[in-house]
Amino acid sequence: MSLASMRIAARLVAVAALAALTAGCFQPMYAEHSDGTPALRDKLMGVELPPVDKPNASREARLGVEIRNALAFKLYGNATGMPPTHRLVLRSNR
Repeated sequence: MSLASMRIAARLVAVAALAALTAGCFQPMYAEHSDGTPALRDKLMGVELPPVDKPNASREARLGVEIRNALAFKLYGNATGMPPTHRLVLRSNR
């Protein structure tokens, strides 16, 4: 074995060892918690998305509604959300 291939093998072993050490710390973001704390999905359902404040039928209003709807679906899924704990206002520079 040459010196270069030994260095590559040593680096791979080091990376594998670090990966094995941190694997026990991994917890999926959307997993249910066993200690009773709310999951991320439950926390995101408390975000209120008010309607976009742009003139009706304008290009900015159509784009804002499309972005708001996509964001609401990502936050809430098929539900409508819970009582709001936070408010996310969408603004544009135009």
